[in-house]
Amino acid sequence: MNLSQKEAAGSMKLKNGVRNIIITGDWNLPLLSPKWLNDNIFDGTLPEKVKMSFNVENILISVKRIETPKIDIEISPQRICFIPKKQDTEHFDFLIDKIIALLSKLPHTPVHVLGINFIFTSKDYIWFENLINVKATEVLDNYENTYTQIVYQLSLEKPKEGILNLKIDYNKKTELLTANFNYSFNTKEISDIKEILQTGILDEMKDRSNKVIELLQGKDKDE
Repeated sequence: MNLSQKEAAGSMKLKNGVRNIIITGDWNLPLLSPKWLNDNIFDGTLPEKVKMSFNVENILISVKRIETPKIDIEISPQRICFIPKKQDTEHFDFLIDKIIALLSKLPHTPVHVLGINFIFTSKDYIWFENLINVKATEVLDNYENTYTQIVYQLSLEKPKEGILNLKIDYNKKTELLTANFNYSFNTKEISDIKEILQTGILDEMKDRSNKVIELLQGKDKDE
């Protein structure tokens, strides 16, 4: 496969437009309108006209997307997703503040799972060969012109830190390496989520994800 013959193209970078926080539960789609959000969550600071669109994921699920200056919100009866415009501390803290405000207004909403997500991408995939054993590499050498994708997955659980589901995907066509981090927390009520979503949690989880990437790259060994 000769991945090591490719030149490095920099470290992995956070991807924008990611659903950083997803909360599954039983959400009241008609209630969560731009006006209600503006009056109850954004303290009247939203522009007079807020962009809103509807998507149909399948015959049973309708998704309402509300776009605001700093974050976008996707709402369906089964889940609500929060998407910051930028992957930085300012937007992360703003996002957490608005989620806590929403949860405080809807304390009796049944909730099930909290997901915290990050996606990193890079054209540098030299280190990825370290995650593939020698035999697998030899087999792939024989399919150099036909294989299209290599996927590495793992799942780790740590008390009080949730379950980490990590998927690393190398796409031969685009020569893009993508690391998708999903931290999943089982929750029973709104207070469980509010306890987890403290200010700074997204920066903390982002740094934790970076550390995992460094460990997989073997940087600690080199240092």
